[in-house]
Amino acid sequence: YSSYYFLPVVLALFLHFDKKQHELEHMFLAVTIGFFISYLGYLLVPAIGPRFTLTGNQTAPVKGLFWGNHILQFLTANEFNKRDCFPSGHTGITLIVLYYAYVHHKKLFAFMLPVAVLLIMATVFLRLHYVIDVISGFALAALAVLIAEIWNPQFLRDKR
Repeated sequence: YSSYYFLPVVLALFLHFDKKQHELEHMFLAVTIGFFISYLGYLLVPAIGPRFTLTGNQTAPVKGLFWGNHILQFLTANEFNKRDCFPSGHTGITLIVLYYAYVHHKKLFAFMLPVAVLLIMATVFLRLHYVIDVISGFALAALAVLIAEIWNPQFLRDKR
C-alpha cells in the first residue's frame, strides 16, 4: 500500500534519465489532475472508510508483515481527514503511473504491474477503501489521462 508514494517517483526518474522530458511533464500533468479529481471527490462524497465504519463486522484485525502494522497505525492515528476514501486516489494515481509506464517504458511497466495489482488489492484488504472506491479509482485514472491528453494535444501528435 505504501509503495503508492514511490511509483510516480520511480517512473519520473526513469523518464528523466531516458531524456523523455516531454513525457515526464505529461505524466506529471496527468498525476496532478488525478490528485485534483481525487480531492474533489473527497469534498463531494465525504465517505469514511471501512476501517472506521465496519469495525463491528470485522472478525479479526488486519495483521501485516514487517512494518505494515506500524504504517497502518501511523496512518490511522495521524490522518487529519477521515472522510477521504471516495474515490480511491491510491488506485487512480497508481493506474495513471501504470498507463504512462506502459506507453513509455515497457520494462518498467512489467515490474510495476504486479506491484500495482497488489497495491490496489491492499486498499480493500487493509480496509482503507470499499470496492466502489477502487472502481471509481479506475474512472479517476481514465478521466485524468483523457483530460491531460486533451489539455496537451501535442502529446498525441508526437505519438502518431
